[in-house]
Amino acid sequence: MEKSTKHSLDFQRMVNYDIARKILGKDLILPEEIISSCGGEAYTEDQIFSFGQNIPSPERLEWIRNKGFVLMAGPSLEMGLLDFKIPNTYSYSTGCGRYNFSDQFVEKEKVGPRWYVMSKKIIPETISKTWEQQKLIVPKEERISSLVESVWLIKIMRSVRGVSLFENKFIRTSSLNDMGHRIIIGHYDEKGLCLFANWDKIKIESLGNVYVFEQ
Repeated sequence: MEKSTKHSLDFQRMVNYDIARKILGKDLILPEEIISSCGGEAYTEDQIFSFGQNIPSPERLEWIRNKGFVLMAGPSLEMGLLDFKIPNTYSYSTGCGRYNFSDQFVEKEKVGPRWYVMSKKIIPETISKTWEQQKLIVPKEERISSLVESVWLIKIMRSVRGVSLFENKFIRTSSLNDMGHRIIIGHYDEKGLCLFANWDKIKIESLGNVYVFEQ
C-alpha cells in the first residue's frame, strides 16, 4: 500500500470513528480496545482499514443508539467457542442432557474480523415465550443471536467495558446441540457463565432472546 493511500485511509478511519464515538459513546468498541483489554492475535493493517471503511452510516449509528444496541468489532481471527477464554464457564444437567463442548456446532459457528451490532439486553417482547413464538416477532433486519455471538458479546462487554451482562437472565440462542436442543446461556455471576440445552417449548420469565442486526 502506498504511503499516501495509507495516510488517506487512516485519516478517514479516524474521522469515521470520531463520528461513531460521538453518537454511540461507550457502545462503540473498537478493534484497538479489544486487543488492549483482551490480548490475542493483533489485527492486520488491512483489517484495521476495513473496520474503518465499513463502519455504519451516521443514520445507522443513530438507529443502533436508539435501539440500545452495541457496535463492536469481532476478533482478528475466525474463532469458535473453544477458542474463547471465559473464566469459570460451567454447565449443568437438564432434562435434555448435559451441554457438551464436543458438539459439532462448536466447530461450525465462528465470529471473525467484522462489525457486530447486538442488543445488550434481553429483548423484552421475547421473554416468557416459546421458540416458535419468539421466531415470529423478530424484526425484518434482525435475527436471533447464535451461541458464539452471544458469548463474544458477554466476553467483550466484561473485558473491555467492565459490564457483566445477563447476571439474572438467560439467552435462548439460535444454536442447536447434537441432540437437536436449543442452547441457552446466561446467569453470568461470580460462579461464571452457565450454558445448557433445553426444549423449544419451555418459557420462563428470565429467558429471552438477544438480537443481531443483519448488515
